[in-house]
Amino acid sequence: MAPGPVEVLVMGHTAAFSLLPLVYPDEAVLDAADWFGPPGAFTQTPYYRWIASQPPGTSLSVSAHPASHDTVAKPRVRFGSSGVARPVLYTIQEFRPAQIGSGESAPVHSQANDALRVREASGTLTDRRRGATMRASIEAKTGSELVELKPNGKVSAAVGLEDDAGIAIMHRQFTGYLAPAEYDIRSPGQVRAEIEAADGIDTRLVHKRMLLKPSFAGWPVDEAFRYILNCSGIPDALMSTQADLAARLGAYYHLPLSATSAEPVLKFTPDIGVIEALDTICRVRALEWGVNEEGVYFLRQPVVYEPGAEVWTLDDDATAEDDFVYSLQAAGSLDEFVNIVFVLTGSTWSARASWLWDSASVLDPTDSAYIGDDWWHVEVLPDADHPELIARHLWERRQTLRRMLFLSNASRPDLMPGAFIKVQADGIGVPAGSIFRIVKKDWRCSADGNDFEQVFEAVMILEADA
Repeated sequence: MAPGPVEVLVMGHTAAFSLLPLVYPDEAVLDAADWFGPPGAFTQTPYYRWIASQPPGTSLSVSAHPASHDTVAKPRVRFGSSGVARPVLYTIQEFRPAQIGSGESAPVHSQANDALRVREASGTLTDRRRGATMRASIEAKTGSELVELKPNGKVSAAVGLEDDAGIAIMHRQFTGYLAPAEYDIRSPGQVRAEIEAADGIDTRLVHKRMLLKPSFAGWPVDEAFRYILNCSGIPDALMSTQADLAARLGAYYHLPLSATSAEPVLKFTPDIGVIEALDTICRVRALEWGVNEEGVYFLRQPVVYEPGAEVWTLDDDATAEDDFVYSLQAAGSLDEFVNIVFVLTGSTWSARASWLWDSASVLDPTDSAYIGDDWWHVEVLPDADHPELIARHLWERRQTLRRMLFLSNASRPDLMPGAFIKVQADGIGVPAGSIFRIVKKDWRCSADGNDFEQVFEAVMILEADA
C-alpha cells in the first residue's frame, strides 16, 4: 500500500476494509454559548449583522435563538451548502435599534408675548458646527409672570429683518438647550432672567456613552451614524446625511474590516463617549459631522469651493444696504498652521501610511507661506484603511499663512460659517476676486436700540491673480 494519510500493516492474517468517502452535512446550526440579558430599558428586539465568507453554492444566516424572549437572547447561525464549498463565519454584531416615541411640547414664542420679552441676545457659531452658544436677557411685562425656564429645555433664536414691504423675514441663528437660568429681581413684580444655552453636541451628546454598542466594522457609514444618534435620543427627523454619499465613497462607503476580518475594529468600549466615536468614524472616511443652527445633525463630505459655487460678494463700492460692510480688516495668522500632514492606518503587517508636505514653506524663502520650519499634523488611526483619503482631507482643511478677514455686517443674518465670500476691496492687500470661507460668526441683537450686528472671521481659500 502506497504511503498516504493512512497506512495499515497486516501480518499473519487476512484483513478486510470498508472505504467510505468523508461526508459533510448540507446544513449545520451553531448556537452562541451564553445568553445576553441587557437592562430593562434596552430590551428591544435584537438584530444581527455578520461578517462571513460565502462562496457560490453556500448560505449563512443569523437570527435570534428560538428560545430568546424579552429579557435574554442569543444568536443562532445556520450554515448551508449545495456542494463541496463551505461558508465561514468571522463575527456577529448584535444591535438593538432605539425606539423613539413622539415627543410632546408646548413651545412658547417671544413675539407679542407679555410673559417672554427678549431684551438682548447674542451668540457664537463656527465652521466646526459644534460648540455654538447663545446668551439672552429676558423678562416679563410688569404684572405678567415670566415663563418657566426648565434646564435642558430646547431653545432657538431667530432674527427678523424687515424687507422693503415692512415684512419681517426670520433667520434662525441658534438651536440648543438651556443651562439653569439666573434670576434678577429688578423691582417688585418684575424679574429678569439671564439664560445661557449651547448646541445639542455640547449639552446632550457630551453625556452619552457607547454602552451596549456593537463593532461597526463593515457597516455603511451613514447607517452607523444614524444608529448611534438614534441610540442617543436623536430622531431621524433631526438628521441629514448626504444623499449621494454611497456613490461618492464607492468601495469606501462601508466602514473598514480588520485585515483578517475576524478581529473587531471600530468596537468602542462602554466608557467611550458618543462624540469621540462619531469623530473616529468620520475620520476613517474623511467625513464631517455636526449640528447646524436649525438643530439638525448632519453627515457629509467636506464642503469644498468650486467655481460657480454660491458666494457673497464683499465690495467696498456696494450700493445695496444688504451688502454694506461697516468694518473690514485683513491679517495673517499662524494659528493651527501646519505644512506636513502624516497619516498612519492599520497596525502591524496591515499598517499603511500617507503624508503630504509643503516643501516651499520649509525651504524657499521667497514663498508666501515660508516659515523655514516643519510643523506637523499627525493622525494615527488603527481602525482605518485608507490613509491617502484621510491625508487629502486634512491637507485641504489645514491652516496656512493665507490671509484672514475680519468684517462686520448688519443686514445678512443668513450668512453662516462655511459660506464663501468673494472679496472686491482695495487697500487691504487682498487681490480682487479672492475667495474666503467664513470660519466664525458672532452675532448680537438688542431690543433697546432695535439693532442687530454680526462680526465674521474668514480665511482665504483661493487667492486670485494680482
